[in-house]
Amino acid sequence: MNIPQYFLFTVSDTSWKEHFATGIAAINNPGHDAENRQGNAQKQKALCELASIKNGDLLFFYLQQQKKVMGLYEATSCPFYDTSYLVSKGFINHKFPIRVAFKQKVNFSIPLDMDEVWGIKDRGYFWSLQQQRGDSVGRHACISLTKQDGDHLLRMLYEKNPIITSTAKIKT
Repeated sequence: MNIPQYFLFTVSDTSWKEHFATGIAAINNPGHDAENRQGNAQKQKALCELASIKNGDLLFFYLQQQKKVMGLYEATSCPFYDTSYLVSKGFINHKFPIRVAFKQKVNFSIPLDMDEVWGIKDRGYFWSLQQQRGDSVGRHACISLTKQDGDHLLRMLYEKNPIITSTAKIKT
């Protein structure tokens, strides 16, 4: 049985519009301009952030400027490499070639404030955030969450959105 994994993508308000409109999450290649050993190492680190995502995995998006967690989305592809623009003359271009397709699974109209997540982190939950390189959301474009942390984040979204009608759910 394939148990879905949880992932948290960090996006800007500008990039989120393109991600959501196209159903493609894209992260940057930090070594895109450097064709040397350091550039290749940075590219490999970025590729590793998405390497384990597979169809059916569950995704959340953290909007950095708003400090909000949006969810719940489902991966509809494995990671792939594409240097084209997501939308014509858009923000996401060749600098964001590491991508995965997704669809909205549940339309939560009220997102989570990241302060709520940090608050429960201080009480010992969300250790997966504590164990990420750099111990910060925003430094890495995509982090994996433990099942316990992902389930807890999902419960928090349901608590903030107690009435989810059948019209609010996206057909899968």
